[in-house]
Amino acid sequence: MMLKSRVASVLAVAAIVAMALAPSVRAPDTMPPSIGPVSTFPSPRIDRPAVGDDVLILVYVSDDVAVGSVSVNVIQPDGTPANVSMVPSPAPRYEHWNAWPQAGAYALTVWAVDTSGNAASAFGSFSMLPHDATPPVIAGAVAYPGTQQAGGPVTVSATITDDRLVVWAYVNYTLPDATGEDRMPFWVHGSVFYQTWFWNQVGTYAFTVWALDHGGNYAYASGVFRIVGASDATPPEIVGARAAPSAQTAGGAVTVFATITDDTVVADATVVVTRPDGTPVVAAMLATGDTYLSTDVWDDVGTYAFTITARDGAGNSASASGSFAIRAEDIAPPTITPTPPGGANVGDDILISVTITDDGPVQQVRLVYATVDGQEVNVTMARSGNVYSYWIPAQDASGTVRYRIYAADAAGNSRLSKEYAVTVGESSSTFALDAATFAAMLGASVVVVATILAAVFGAATLAVHRGKGRLERGLASPPESPPESEKE
Repeated sequence: MMLKSRVASVLAVAAIVAMALAPSVRAPDTMPPSIGPVSTFPSPRIDRPAVGDDVLILVYVSDDVAVGSVSVNVIQPDGTPANVSMVPSPAPRYEHWNAWPQAGAYALTVWAVDTSGNAASAFGSFSMLPHDATPPVIAGAVAYPGTQQAGGPVTVSATITDDRLVVWAYVNYTLPDATGEDRMPFWVHGSVFYQTWFWNQVGTYAFTVWALDHGGNYAYASGVFRIVGASDATPPEIVGARAAPSAQTAGGAVTVFATITDDTVVADATVVVTRPDGTPVVAAMLATGDTYLSTDVWDDVGTYAFTITARDGAGNSASASGSFAIRAEDIAPPTITPTPPGGANVGDDILISVTITDDGPVQQVRLVYATVDGQEVNVTMARSGNVYSYWIPAQDASGTVRYRIYAADAAGNSRLSKEYAVTVGESSSTFALDAATFAAMLGASVVVVATILAAVFGAATLAVHRGKGRLERGLASPPESPPESEKE
């Protein structure tokens, strides 16, 4: 009995130990991995990958137990598939770098499988451009100033563009003693690359601007400048610095120019145009005789300030400033405000007056009118400030003169007014004579006046003669008795 009891106790303890040591029982894993969107990124600073560029395929994957593997299936432009593994860097980020050999569109499917065999997928795409075989374009490679005194600064600048990306640019200088120097880096402002250096050797310097794009294509442009000693102390003279037009529509061209002279020679002239946002733009000015000019197109609306700087062969400089304005595109036609002339009489000229206003220059104003007999006339109106006028010649008969005003501004906007009318009537005080009647009346009047004058003159002459005879007779003898006709 005692033995049985001990055996039972041992068995119970063994059962408890067995239960403690047995593995725990869990539900099977049926949850697939969680997979985020597929992203692709080209090599740094390259926004449009081309054949030969590395492309990063990136995805984030997690699982409630453990991620077993992550891979990506890539369908290339020719339909060829490629299956590659993605590596954690670190998890849950998985990535794959590769330089793909074909130009065109690539389709991606990323597969994630956990340790229980549950799978999930996500999709993505990217495109590859053909291999970049187009070199950069270098324009306007220039040294400023073109002639500088020893020890003074010279800035070499150029506009460098590429169909994809300019990786770097530098300048190679050949000094007067034939030694060479490379200077890097260029400072960049948009697509304008520039570099300033100080030089002491007197003589001519040659420079070459080199540019490299990300496809390994090179381009270059060359120029020269001079370093001179200090002997000439008289700077150039700048006269009439201005811009034409002084106000221009956005997207239009503006020319900055001036007359520049020097007692020896003008070595170079440049203009710095400051945009409305404060950004400076440097340009070399071209010479036509003593006139130096620079033309460019501007888009930002606002006021632009410019400074022209001219240097002579010894490095002496002079400056002159000015400004111009860029306004928004003019789409509004002129405003026409007529001054009604009222009525008119036959034989009177008719004054047509109108006020024209516009947000820009008025190009032309014309009057289109029809006379009382229906004849149409198109004429240019004379200007005085904003007022335009024209005298319509007098009409020979009563009726209606009809007219309209046409106005156009410098931007090509135009407006045609509504039709206006002027009534031409007979004047109550008008006494009209035809030419023949007037001539006949004038001739008769002359005859009458002449007859009257002749009679008066003849009577006066006769009286004078009678008086004279009597006076002479009185002096010669006593007066005679009055004739019978004069007696009472």
